[in-house]
Amino acid sequence: MRGKSERKLSKRQGRTLRLSTERNTCQYGSSRQVNEIVLTDDDLRCLEKRFGLGVRQMGPWNSDGIFGYCGVPIAAVEQAACSLNDSVLLESIQELRVTQERTPRFMEILQQFGAALIQQIVIAYQQGFQMPGVSWVRSATEVA
Repeated sequence: MRGKSERKLSKRQGRTLRLSTERNTCQYGSSRQVNEIVLTDDDLRCLEKRFGLGVRQMGPWNSDGIFGYCGVPIAAVEQAACSLNDSVLLESIQELRVTQERTPRFMEILQQFGAALIQQIVIAYQQGFQMPGVSWVRSATEVA
């Protein structure tokens, strides 16, 4: 339900992002499973040089013994963007969701919006495990 205090920011492929200025909340209209952005160890090292070790806390570390990566949940990135309340950032995140090559675009977004975005992603990721109805932990069937 959209009130007068909400403005529609974008609509792409059936998903709508609404920003409520009254309650300062974002709502993403999508029932798809949670996706993630894959950041390799090399990607993280590059980000660490500019932003520090906090970049390694944006999502869980996954490794098969040879290849390791951080899986940053898109839901955490969306929540972080909402908390920063920046319309340009919110549009960038909507585009990120539908792009094929997420990692390079995500790296560009991080470079553009910096430490404030990274800090909010870390907060959203850490709080995600406590939010009702939100699960960023993949089940065994999703991994297989």
